[in-house]
Amino acid sequence: MMLAYYRNPLNQIFFNEGLIIVSMQSFGTDQAWSGGISYDDLFKRVCFLSNLLAKEEVQRYRITDKNR
Repeated sequence: MMLAYYRNPLNQIFFNEGLIIVSMQSFGTDQAWSGGISYDDLFKRVCFLSNLLAKEEVQRYRITDKNR
């Protein structure tokens, strides 16, 4: 119950970091943590998720193609 209470305020703080972690996991655990991934490929996936969630979360500093 307490985690549900703190969930919404923490979304604002860790939104961009969460996008990066989810994008890294989309490559697969082995490749993301041991094999390594390209920064450009990661950035494309992060921008895709950021645009997908643009209307769900209002962020002052959102990761986009323009503010790389």
